[in-house]
Amino acid sequence: MPFKRGAHGGRRKPADPNKPFTARVRGVELGDYATWDDAAAAEQSFLLRLAQLCDPELLTVRDYAENRWLQENARPSDDSNATLKSGIRAFVSEFGHMLLMMLTVGTVGGWVRSQTKKSALVAPRLMLSDAKYWGLIDENPIIEMRNPRRRRDETPPKSVLPPLTPSGVIRLENAAGKVLGPEWRAAVRFVSRQAPRRGEFGALMHDDIDLLAQTMRIERQMSHRAGVYKDPKWDSFRTVILLPDAAEAYEQVARRADPFVWHTIGFDRPLSRASLWRLWDDVRR
Repeated sequence: MPFKRGAHGGRRKPADPNKPFTARVRGVELGDYATWDDAAAAEQSFLLRLAQLCDPELLTVRDYAENRWLQENARPSDDSNATLKSGIRAFVSEFGHMLLMMLTVGTVGGWVRSQTKKSALVAPRLMLSDAKYWGLIDENPIIEMRNPRRRRDETPPKSVLPPLTPSGVIRLENAAGKVLGPEWRAAVRFVSRQAPRRGEFGALMHDDIDLLAQTMRIERQMSHRAGVYKDPKWDSFRTVILLPDAAEAYEQVARRADPFVWHTIGFDRPLSRASLWRLWDDVRR
């Protein structure tokens, strides 16, 4: 919401609940109102009428932004509003000296496209749409511009882990067996050979594996809630070949009362994303 300003610090109510809210602009009292919102609305209307009476064609970007959008006690004072103000300040630092009526796509567009933060377009676009609503400008010059996107050459490289060597896989299997038990040694062997997605691994059921046909069906994946499952990523239902080493690892897993293959340690409950991360942290350490 745009700039709101009251007589009592912008957020505090009067000590006396029966005392009215006084609307003020730069020390000039505009009158008493029953609610804080009414007082703030009166201040906004006064500032905009003043700008129109003084001649909108002489209103600069800096004057408009500072009087309506960048007040210290503007509400709401949350993270989204702080991001909005940050984008407007960046815009004002570049174009604050220009007249509001003189902004065009040609003067503003190049700067907006060179920015990498979304607020560099969203904040001034919102500000100029508000100015159009109040009749200070005829058109918003950047209303149809898309949000700036980071160029590929500016995208920071993702950290890429080196692939595990056969000896590294064996060390990882031994670590899982030592920390979590023999079934999780088999689990690491199964994952390293069959390479399912993390969510598909935790949601695997015994009925999904056919040792005679040497196949494995992927029909679900884990969610963040224990016991809740959803369709595979991108609806990628499929049947894949079960490799011999993965089948050997699967045969080392004991069956429980429920149909799932992999379980937590001690409680014998089906896995969730949270429990799988905790188990993996123990192995990493």
